[in-house]
Amino acid sequence: MRAAFSKSIDLRGGGYGNAILSRFPMLAERCCALPGKEPRSALACEVSLPGGGALRFASTHLCLVGEFRLASAPVLVDFLADLEPLPTILCGDFNALPESETLGAFIRAGWEASPGDQASPSYPADEPDIRIDYILSRGLAANMVLADACVGDEALASDHRPVTASLLVS
Repeated sequence: MRAAFSKSIDLRGGGYGNAILSRFPMLAERCCALPGKEPRSALACEVSLPGGGALRFASTHLCLVGEFRLASAPVLVDFLADLEPLPTILCGDFNALPESETLGAFIRAGWEASPGDQASPSYPADEPDIRIDYILSRGLAANMVLADACVGDEALASDHRPVTASLLVS
């Protein structure tokens, strides 16, 4: 298992930020600071796929405050667009409802929500009643399909329920 971590905040002798775990080699990683009152960021890693080729996987945790969350959307969209063109999956806690302007900014920029269960709530973990966690994709190759998106049942590991999907590569 390979790991990449970008620290946004120093916390209790460690760090708070974004992490990506991969069973495949990570060739490059980049971090993007996002605007806001509290330091937030996004982490993007280029992942080498078995049989050749690569994809970019990115993780983020957007601000709780609406104005900073909305200001982060174009910064993150531009950051990912400025990297070498690769099929890209972006996931994380967007702190934004499906109909929000924040999520709309990603959709208008060509990002697609993963097919499957987009309506199920993911937060709070103990009794979820809103959806604020997403898996988005952009530029997937013809031989790639993002499938089986769902919200899991795990309620102890985080204050959010896990959102998962499978990337099928033929």
